[in-house]
Amino acid sequence: IPEEIFELEDLRHLYLSNSNFAGPLSNKIGNLVNLEEFYCHGNYLSGTIPGEIGNLQEAEIINLSENFFTGELPPELTNLRRLKTLFIDSFTRSTA
Repeated sequence: IPEEIFELEDLRHLYLSNSNFAGPLSNKIGNLVNLEEFYCHGNYLSGTIPGEIGNLQEAEIINLSENFFTGELPPELTNLRRLKTLFIDSFTRSTA
């Protein structure tokens, strides 16, 4: 994911699904403090979900399913008091 996206601090809706992004989700995701909806499913993101995701205080929907994340969910997810929907299924999606 281009790092410049994480500088758009007033962004409210971010749709990056099925965009062939690969690699780790940057800890700079925490800069998007006004983000209400984050759709990033169906990519090739890997590694752990950064704890900085807990900075998305306005988030109501986060969809990270169908990626290649590993490890534990960050405890900072409990900071997301407005979160209504969290999709984290199919972390090891098939490439067949």
